[in-house]
Amino acid sequence: MVIFDESRHPQNALLADSYNTVYFLLVYFTGEGLAMLLLFLVLFVTFEAVLLKKRDPEPWRHVFSIIYYGFGDANRYTYYAKSEKIRQVFLSKVRNQNGLTREEFHAMPAKDLVALINDPVLAKFAIEPSRYSLEQTVAVVKRIKAWGRT
Repeated sequence: MVIFDESRHPQNALLADSYNTVYFLLVYFTGEGLAMLLLFLVLFVTFEAVLLKKRDPEPWRHVFSIIYYGFGDANRYTYYAKSEKIRQVFLSKVRNQNGLTREEFHAMPAKDLVALINDPVLAKFAIEPSRYSLEQTVAVVKRIKAWGRT
C-alpha cells in the first residue's frame, strides 16, 4: 500500500496561497463566520463589477420588450437606437403573437403581413426600411408597445 500525502508537496499556486493567507488573517482578526461573509461579499461585488462591464453582443435581439426612450435612455441603450433592430423585434413579436413558425412567416406575402399588423404606420415601418429620427423612433416604439395590447 502506497500512501501519498499531498500536504507535504505543496504546489505553487499564487492565487490559492494569497486566498489562504487573506482568509487566515481574516479568521485570526475577526472569526470564521465573519471572514467567510467578507470573502463572499468581495467575491459577489467582483462578479457584479464584471457583469456590469460586459457589453452586449452585436446581433443581440430581445423579442419580448422594447425599452422606452426617455431622459438619456437613447445613450444608455444605443443598440435600441438602430431602427433595423427594432424592426426585427417587432417582426418577431408579430410572428409570435400569431403563432407562426419562422418558415411560415418568411414565406408570407407582404399583403398578408400588412393585414396581420393592421396599423398603417407599423406596417410601413415593418416593410419599408428607411432612416428615422429619434423622435420618430420613439413614436414607433410607443406604437409597437401599444400594438400587442389591443
